[in-house]
Amino acid sequence: MKIDTNIETVDHCILCRDGKIRSDPTFSRLLGLVQPYDVKRCVKCGLRWVSPRPTARGYADLYSYEQYFDGPDAVECYPDLACRRRGYFVSRIKYIESRYSYQKSLSILDVGAATGEFVNEALKRGHRADGFEMSAGAREEAYRKYSIELAAGGLEEVRNAKAYDVIHMNHVFEHLPDPDGSLRICQRLLRSGGLLVIEVPNQFYNDLDRLKKLFGMKRRREFDAYSLHHTYFFTPSTIARLVTKHGFAVKRLRTANPENTPLLPFNLKNLILRYYLWLSDRIHKGGNIIEIIAVK
Repeated sequence: MKIDTNIETVDHCILCRDGKIRSDPTFSRLLGLVQPYDVKRCVKCGLRWVSPRPTARGYADLYSYEQYFDGPDAVECYPDLACRRRGYFVSRIKYIESRYSYQKSLSILDVGAATGEFVNEALKRGHRADGFEMSAGAREEAYRKYSIELAAGGLEEVRNAKAYDVIHMNHVFEHLPDPDGSLRICQRLLRSGGLLVIEVPNQFYNDLDRLKKLFGMKRRREFDAYSLHHTYFFTPSTIARLVTKHGFAVKRLRTANPENTPLLPFNLKNLILRYYLWLSDRIHKGGNIIEIIAVK
């Protein structure tokens, strides 16, 4: 696929504005980046991001790419992934419901809704759910599978203030070129006491990746869409600091979720993986994902 050749640089840390910035050759190598692209790291807080990187137009082209979710050049096979995540999404919706035991029907916004699985599960449970998705192909698939009409675009397209009880972003926040601006929009869209639910990868420096590296299972990537599709690389501490900076109170932060490491089909590998990630999370937040739930 083609990526817009116009690039932009981000020369400051969004957490430590005056922090010293250095290149991170290890992350650049793991991503398979080529010039002019690079990964920067804030020496003070450890936040990493891609810079130089494609402009906002370049990222819009990337996520509008018809084979982004499926096809020979797909970043990942999303139809298969989405099918496996239905139970995971249901468990998350049940947790959200437990925070609103006094309210049966919630207004939920799913940002980066992909092919509509989270929105569909929320609707099935009686909630009012909207979804935004940049990929036209993914929107078409959501309508074909579930008769759900997802809106084009992202957070910046939502106009109604204080319209939602919940804003959900599952492996979306790390793709956003402007996390600061996105969190400001979330503040505007959420009602008082509303929930912000974010999951991002705990990328590269989690214990699962360390284990793969130990056994020689991690290989250097070739440069492709995967190399650029994440703009920021969060740790549990940096994402917690960022949402707190924007007026949210963190209620739950974990780096492993049993529903994301299922025991079925039951075998020794899945059993060990679930326990290993649970233990990594308990010891030092070293699991393979970061799930943060915060209240406005």
